[in-house]
Amino acid sequence: MTLLDRKSGRMVNLAAALFLLFLAVPPAWADTPALNRPFSKSSPNGQVILDMRPVDPVGETGRGEGLARTGDGRVLYKVRWFASPSQVVVLDDGRGLIRLGPWATRFQDLGDLAVAFYRRGRAVREHTVADLVRDRSRLIRTASHYFWKDREYATALSEDQRRFSIFTLDGLVHHFNTSSGELMDLPGEDRKIARARRLFARGQKLYNQGRNSLALEKIESSYRTWPNLLLRPVLEKLGGKEARPGKRP
Repeated sequence: MTLLDRKSGRMVNLAAALFLLFLAVPPAWADTPALNRPFSKSSPNGQVILDMRPVDPVGETGRGEGLARTGDGRVLYKVRWFASPSQVVVLDDGRGLIRLGPWATRFQDLGDLAVAFYRRGRAVREHTVADLVRDRSRLIRTASHYFWKDREYATALSEDQRRFSIFTLDGLVHHFNTSSGELMDLPGEDRKIARARRLFARGQKLYNQGRNSLALEKIESSYRTWPNLLLRPVLEKLGGKEARPGKRP
């Protein structure tokens, strides 16, 4: 299904709008988990494909398995858990995998999984929500869950895929080494990050207003200011030129 940009006359795939909202906002703000379905998700360069298969049809139990492969079917690694498409980031090197935690429920101690880093299918480091959030009063609670990631700009992956960043609802940003899962500092990057987030928020607002060409300009400016590979599918679908293919694993 497509949308028509009235000013430019260009047809824009509706999936771009859905992806844009998915990227910036957690999967849902309600209390009903989505159904679990098998899916495949590719790395940024499209050369590594993760096939995920759940055991349970509904509920974030995490039971299931995943297999990472190349396009020609060569198996790279396996994992013995299931997560939704919005909760996994596949890396181009064919070894790295990032898993974001499911809906969080342990508000009392914030002991839910926030993010885990894997190499060749094995966990190398995990962080809980308590490790990342300092002001729990800023979190959003529902009857059975709570949300802790930023609503407008939740995650980022650097162009070299060595750094993964998470933005929390209490205004913090955490940067991780994707190989080790260790926290890392980005001295001197605060202004770039803040500007990139503002530009993206403006782009999202313009898109929601149907001003697609202006939205694309803002999102491209956000990418140039502080590159985030997780924006690349949005730019591709909106006709942007910032995406570049990566190396084969």
